[in-house]
Formats: sequence, C-alpha cells, structure tokens
Amino acid sequence: IDVVAPGGHLLHRSDSGELHYFSPEIGTAAPLSVPQDAPYWNPILSDDGSILVWLERERSQGGPGAHRLRIREIATGQEQTIELDLPARDQFELIGARSRGGPFTLAKFRNAILRVDLQGEVVRGPISPDEIYDARWGFLWLDGGWVAWDSYREEGRSRIVWDLPDGRGEVTIPRGRGIDSLGVAEDGSVIAASISSNVTIGRVQSAVILFQTKDGVEIYRRYQPVFARTNLAFLGEQHLAVSRFEGQQSFVDVFRIPRPRE
Repeated sequence: IDVVAPGGHLLHRSDSGELHYFSPEIGTAAPLSVPQDAPYWNPILSDDGSILVWLERERSQGGPGAHRLRIREIATGQEQTIELDLPARDQFELIGARSRGGPFTLAKFRNAILRVDLQGEVVRGPISPDEIYDARWGFLWLDGGWVAWDSYREEGRSRIVWDLPDGRGEVTIPRGRGIDSLGVAEDGSVIAASISSNVTIGRVQSAVILFQTKDGVEIYRRYQPVFARTNLAFLGEQHLAVSRFEGQQSFVDVFRIPRPRE
C-alpha cells in the first residue's frame, strides 16, 4: 500500500509494480497508466480520494528546469499541469493535496514546508519547525496552525513541536525511543503519539501518550508491549483508534479520550 486517504481510498502496488486505485464505491480498478514522460512515477492521492498528483521538473538545456505539478482526475482520466512559481534550483517533494482545487503541500529540502494553490503560487509558509530533523517525514497543517514531529531522525532525541491557536509548544521524547505514529484531535486541542524503542538492547516499554496543546501537559499514558509499533488516529474530537496485535490476530481498539484540563 503506497497511500491511504480518508474515506477508504488507497493506492496499492501489485507484485509486478503496477499501481492500482481502490475505493469503497468501485472496488479495485485496473492498473493506472504511467505517463510516458515520467520514468519514475510516484503519485500521491488527494485527501478526498478524487485525484492523483505528482511533481515534475521540466527539462531545460543548460540548467535545472522549472517545477510543475501534474493532476489526473481518477474518474475521467483528464490531466492538467500547474507551473510552480518556485526557484528552479531548489529541491522539492510533494507530500500532500487536499482536492482537485488545492491546496498542495510541498517539502523543500531539508526542513521547510509550504503550500501552493491552483495557480502555482505560495499561499502558506514556508514553515521551518525548530529542532525537527526533516519535517517532510512528519507534518500536518491544521486550521490556524501546524504540527511537526520526528518520524525519522539520524541522531539526538525525537521531538514534537506545534504552533496552534490553543498554544505553541514542544515535547521531547526520552532518549532511545522514536515516534511511530502521531494524530491530532479535530479541534487541535490534543495530540496523541505512539512511541517505542529504537534500539535493540534493553526492555524499553512502548507507550501511547496524549497531551494538550495549550501547555504541553500530559493527560494520558498507556503502556504497550516492547516494540509494539502502534499506529493511531483520531476519530473526530472525542475518540482515538489504536492498533493492537496479539498472537496471530490484529485489532483496532477505540477509546474515548479525556478532555483537556482547564
């Protein structure tokens, strides 16, 4: 599975490498056609599951070519091109798309995030989260703010940082642990993270932790087995879904979350 979008839409690859689209409405579709001018094709799926989007660099003699986005409507196969008003020499990666009308989220190497509109102009950012190794591995735009975290880090302690209407803050994860999954309540008041050991020695317990964004105070902690590698996601503002694996069976548990403290 390459990409999963809300509502059950996803992109998955067959054993031969062909990319397929799945949705609850139509089931598994035929393999998606690869653009002739895209030797390495790695599209993402929009949040509403309606389009494929990929980033291209237009070829140019004597120097780097301009950046552009290509959009394909899954239902019709129609495509359009968006020329981006960005420096040609900068390195970008496409990491998000809301819908056919945008906006589209790009990560600039090494630690800057920005949004562009359907005209290819920057409408938000760039944001460079302090102390995050590379935000392209963990970043969420929210209404009025953002959350970033170290989904990958070469050295030092992993961090979660945020700038939201309720407040700004940072949480540092203890040494020897990494962040496996992170979610944010719909209203931005609570962040949930699953952490586990990133070293092979010792018996560090995994855990799911919740803290409020207005002041970073922890409001809940649930310990998990060693190396649990738990995934989680908020369901609206009141519930949190958490994966669990026991024996040969996998489960998803849903919890009602505690409300932030006054």
